[in-house]
Amino acid sequence: MNTVRLILGNSLVKLQDLADCSVDYIVSDPPYELTSSNRTKPPPTSDSPYGRHRVGVNGDNRPLPVESPLTTKRGFMGKEWDGSGIAFSVELWGQCLRVLKPDGVIKAFSGTRTFHRMAKAMREAGFVDFEIHAWTYGSGFPKSMDVSKALDKQAGAEREIAQQWSGWGTALKPAWEPIVVARKPF
Repeated sequence: MNTVRLILGNSLVKLQDLADCSVDYIVSDPPYELTSSNRTKPPPTSDSPYGRHRVGVNGDNRPLPVESPLTTKRGFMGKEWDGSGIAFSVELWGQCLRVLKPDGVIKAFSGTRTFHRMAKAMREAGFVDFEIHAWTYGSGFPKSMDVSKALDKQAGAEREIAQQWSGWGTALKPAWEPIVVARKPF
């Protein structure tokens, strides 16, 4: 008979209690790290030629100032648990890899803006054969800036200047979450 065992606690601690190659399948929903928890530290560098490619930098690639509002809040909607950095931890994914049986599969939910960093940490830990699945849903709320208000503010103008852009926003309503799927090699 198959059994399911639910373990509640800090993943880095609880995974250490499990034997090597003892788990068939892992489903994980770590914090999405929607706001970096270490914005005041120097951002990681990258060789990417495609514009803004570092977390925690302004559009001109300068680190955010310490007094920036982004350095005073952590995580999604200011929640500390969502700014811990655990989803990007090679150590965490290495423990998951250790406890998985050979050819075992992991599915890890993530945020649309951060799944690539989680997948990178999983790859560095040793996972292979990556796919992205999607969980779609009909709820959510737009995280958008009103274009007309932004144009008015930039121009130092009153509301009627950018009235033609009233109602336009900068973001779509989120309606999906990526699921990083990977496998432990034989």
